[in-house]
Amino acid sequence: MVESGCFGIQPQRSNNAAVRQGLWDSLVHFGASVGPWIVMGDFNVIRYEWEKISHTPVTSDLLAFNDCILSCGLDDMNCTGCEYPWHNRQESGSVVYSKLDRVMINNDWSRAFTQTSAQFLPPGLSHHSPSLVTFHGDPLPRKWFSYLNCWADHPNFRDLVLDAWDCEIMGTPMFRLMRKLRNVKRKLKLLHHTQFSDIGKRVQRRKEELADCYTALLANPLSDSLIQQEKQASIAYWKLKEAETKILTQRAKLHDMKYGEMSSQ
Repeated sequence: MVESGCFGIQPQRSNNAAVRQGLWDSLVHFGASVGPWIVMGDFNVIRYEWEKISHTPVTSDLLAFNDCILSCGLDDMNCTGCEYPWHNRQESGSVVYSKLDRVMINNDWSRAFTQTSAQFLPPGLSHHSPSLVTFHGDPLPRKWFSYLNCWADHPNFRDLVLDAWDCEIMGTPMFRLMRKLRNVKRKLKLLHHTQFSDIGKRVQRRKEELADCYTALLANPLSDSLIQQEKQASIAYWKLKEAETKILTQRAKLHDMKYGEMSSQ
């Protein structure tokens, strides 16, 4: 169970939108390098107009808050309990219900903590409903990002990296560097998923395709189209086989670096 709060950041829950902007900037800066992340508490602003029940119009800075959430890669955790966690406890003519308190998580949190739930409890004497996050199991081990040398051999590698790096980002030099590196990492992970994931199975399929092409060619050895198909299948197979060899070699070296010294003692 985790009590409501935002760790590592000094909250500025002012009624002044300009003052709140300092909190949004801090969240964006902090989120550039964080891993699994949960942000909880009273933000003193709603995200959408329907998150407030009142006789007065919504005047808070919805756009700035949503821009902050988008830049941080956050989204609301599915919550149960009180739908409007804040109540001003006024008479019917000036009563206000608002979703000022929320629990937000990033994608890394969703992957690492697959069995967590949030609940807004009854407010008691407070204007705010306490937020409660419960862990129903142990977190999954974090998968660290590792650069694979075979990625550089892909024909789209250079353009992919340049496209990910050449983006306009506002902020301090370190913040811009971190966001650019994150963009490159996303692109490389997508490249790996589409071209190199389950490399052993991919190699086996290419090998079978090559065998089928060769069998067809033996039945009609003078066919130009079959000769070209067999040639292309052979090139595709050996390129993928070379990538598999590089991946296995790189992983073996990392394994030796991690456990070699331990086994020699």
